[in-house]
Amino acid sequence: MACLVFLEGHPLSESAVGEIVGSDGKAYAVADKDYVPYGVSAAAMVAYKDGSNGLAIALTDEPEDMDWNTANGPSGAAAHTPAVAGQTWKLPSLYDFRQMFISTDGDALLSWVMNRNLTLVGGTPLKASLQDNAGYWMSSEWEGDVASHMRHFDNHVGYNRMSKDIVSSVRACFAF
Repeated sequence: MACLVFLEGHPLSESAVGEIVGSDGKAYAVADKDYVPYGVSAAAMVAYKDGSNGLAIALTDEPEDMDWNTANGPSGAAAHTPAVAGQTWKLPSLYDFRQMFISTDGDALLSWVMNRNLTLVGGTPLKASLQDNAGYWMSSEWEGDVASHMRHFDNHVGYNRMSKDIVSSVRACFAF
């Protein structure tokens, strides 16, 4: 007789980079991704850790590309689903994205490590930015109509400034 075992998660303060974050607000080992408790869904991946604090990145992009004002507003990254108990989704800042990329590879801004980890936990990799306006919005602003934009290509990450009117991809995160 086969028996399914569902595992208990552990607090995010005790998590490690690369672990799954469930909708219950707990962390789970990658090897346990198919054994989270009934009613809990995988929602994010721990992408940065500093002591008991860190950042988790959503497993998927928002379904629609958005301009910066929409992405940074209540119907943008903040509305990402599934909800995670005790956490609030947001649009990552320039600092957030830098920390998440550095954390996944030690000291380099390499996207292949982040994409590998996202795939391992059942998420989708970040889109390659081969077109002029392709990439991801960040919450960081520059001048009135310009905001930070993250691009990656050839496994390297770059940042630039884009008009807030440009429609681009959005990947939510939250701090814990």
